[in-house]
Amino acid sequence: RTAAKARQWACAETLVDAALRDVKAAGIINVNIALKVLGHARQPERTRRLFDKLPDLGLAPDQYTYTALMHAYALAGQHAAALELIQGMREAPAGGRPMLTINVFNSAISACEKAH
Repeated sequence: RTAAKARQWACAETLVDAALRDVKAAGIINVNIALKVLGHARQPERTRRLFDKLPDLGLAPDQYTYTALMHAYALAGQHAAALELIQGMREAPAGGRPMLTINVFNSAISACEKAH
């Protein structure tokens, strides 16, 4: 069962890589999906690298982008990094809308719970 799951993740990652060859054209929704896949694959470093590319590509992270990265950190056991991300959300511009919503906090709690 573990080998089959690993093959599924490998396939998913291949599709993510193909979809993100042109990240800007992929748009933030597809980037968020890719971040979530990478997080579930327990690859927080790759998830962070993709997250960090967004401003250079003219894409602004939204609350779903932050939540996907938070999940990646939590699932990898990097809880301090997840908490630091919440601080970053406090400082990030969100087009006048608050990014720290109850949904974000619920996602953070859920991610930490799944990590244990």
